[in-house]
Amino acid sequence: NGACGRMGKRILQLAHEDKSLKIAAALDSASHPDFGKDAGELAGFGKLGVPVTSALPSHPTVDAVIDFSMPEGTM
Repeated sequence: NGACGRMGKRILQLAHEDKSLKIAAALDSASHPDFGKDAGELAGFGKLGVPVTSALPSHPTVDAVIDFSMPEGTM
């Protein structure tokens, strides 16, 4: 959560480098200018196939959420 910010992009980069992790979603506010863009392209490592959305997709299993959003974004 907060994927479009500086820390969110860095977390995406680090998660991508760790082959034991899979990025299942990238969340941010629908009003952010980068909303809808591919998270991998946004973080600078190439197409990932995970668009920035405002809610978790209903199908993937998510074991953890890393939140670097504003307090309002957490809820």
